[in-house]
Amino acid sequence: MTRRAFVLGLALGSLAMSAAFTAPAHAAGISVCTGSSTGNYTAAAKEIFSRVAGRVGEVRFVTNDESGGSLDNLRKLSAGQCDFAFTQSDVFDTYRSENPATLNNLVIYRKVYTEFAHVLCSTGSGWGSLADLEAAKKKGQRVRMIVGPDGSGSAETWRTIRRANSAGLDGIERVADPVNIEAVSAIKDRKDTCMLWVSGLGSPNMELANRRSVNTRDGKPAFRLITVNDDKIYALKDPNGEPIYTAETIESKANGRHPGIYNNLLADNGWLSTDKSVKVPTVEALLVTRQDLKQQMPRAISTSLDQAVEDASSTIWATMSPGAANK
Repeated sequence: MTRRAFVLGLALGSLAMSAAFTAPAHAAGISVCTGSSTGNYTAAAKEIFSRVAGRVGEVRFVTNDESGGSLDNLRKLSAGQCDFAFTQSDVFDTYRSENPATLNNLVIYRKVYTEFAHVLCSTGSGWGSLADLEAAKKKGQRVRMIVGPDGSGSAETWRTIRRANSAGLDGIERVADPVNIEAVSAIKDRKDTCMLWVSGLGSPNMELANRRSVNTRDGKPAFRLITVNDDKIYALKDPNGEPIYTAETIESKANGRHPGIYNNLLADNGWLSTDKSVKVPTVEALLVTRQDLKQQMPRAISTSLDQAVEDASSTIWATMSPGAANK
């Protein structure tokens, strides 16, 4: 869809909405880059845009099942192949830093929900922190990290984390296998392999991983979350001088801030501990657009879309990141 068609459609939508909120605004519609067709971003996009489809015309979701794609979404948005895109905040910050021409044109439309950088390792490895992985590598041990294909959110997060501490992390082998529940078997069966999974806190997939951890002969956990305790990561800044990552603590024991979670993934030397916790980086799941489109968007459309995000918020949080909904 061309920019002219989009702007014309939005203008017609504004006129139609001023008279009545029932008729479709135009035929052109809008497009949203979401990545994996079965991923959280596509689900969140449908939750939001289904609420405005009748007012702005057809809503088209542009997916990419090969990368799953925060980075690919931004590239498509920059190239005018979609009008909105979902991406991780760290990928957004890094993309703008590496592509200065986008600084004034790619803008955050709304923050949608929070995602956590879960690092899962085999309990048999004895690793409990990112520092342990560095130490193992220095001792000559093989250390592998499943991060997903190039352009995926988890792969980009790993690239940014490695950039913060290249001396300590460069020797860790990057494995481009998809980050999904099937990959959990790889860390369950290997003592030298971990996985980085950027996902909502308590998301359905992470809860499934939590249950699978104790699918063992003796019922003891086979893998666990490790703490990301490298200050260099939390010192990274975005183009505006703000931290790229915010540290959050995940705890298995309920406290005043949020209910306990991941009881089978928070273990100490293979044994469960009721109050074990890990520190991990968090990012925001963002809905972004281009500044030129945002400026030309009729106020009635902008107001309607903003309300759609608000109306969808509770459902999205409850589905994508239920453990963080009350943090």
